[in-house]
Amino acid sequence: MVSIKEYLEAKHSPERFVRMQDGWIADRLLRLDFSPVELEEEQRWQEAEMYASQYGRQISDQEAETLIDRREYHPSIVKAAAALMLKPVFKYWTQTIQPGGIQYYFCYLPEGGIVIASHRLDRHLVRPVRRSILQQ
Repeated sequence: MVSIKEYLEAKHSPERFVRMQDGWIADRLLRLDFSPVELEEEQRWQEAEMYASQYGRQISDQEAETLIDRREYHPSIVKAAAALMLKPVFKYWTQTIQPGGIQYYFCYLPEGGIVIASHRLDRHLVRPVRRSILQQ
């Protein structure tokens, strides 16, 4: 079991993200690989799910929370996550369905460091992830 101190050190470690030869970016904390780039065209949630399933899946809202630095008054993404080259003005879908409502799904806002609900018919970017192939 990992202590909170060990988790926070790993979360903010400059070695957390590693670019691999195939262009994917390994996240050593989550043991996930992020696709090299997101789909340029924004999609509705169901379309995003289908697109991401071709490469793996979408990130969950809990996984997206690990990208957020809450040590500051105004949260933002952790500095090491700059390796992901997330677009700062766009929203990213997650795979998580919001509890209490089938019609809303979480999306991730990297510029504000928050995870919020969004309607499934809204359009956002997709960034697939897969189980990491990087051996630790």
